[in-house]
Amino acid sequence: MTFVLIGSCIFLTSLCLGLLLYAQKNLERSNFSITSVEAADRENATFLLLYLLPLFTTSFEALNWDLWIPAMPPKFKTLPTF
Repeated sequence: MTFVLIGSCIFLTSLCLGLLLYAQKNLERSNFSITSVEAADRENATFLLLYLLPLFTTSFEALNWDLWIPAMPPKFKTLPTF
């Protein structure tokens, strides 16, 4: 099972690098100039902090990992051990 995960990681990494190299060679380049700059929206940072706050306030055993990592199959969801 480990070989499948490692092989998948290597394949996906090489696929991403190949896509980036293809884009660098074949896509059109365009120049742009910056006309104005705005401050970052503080609502986005607040939402991110509120979403991540339980990771820093709760013990790892009490977290609902189905909520935090919804895309992982159940057999890979194990609690981290420290």
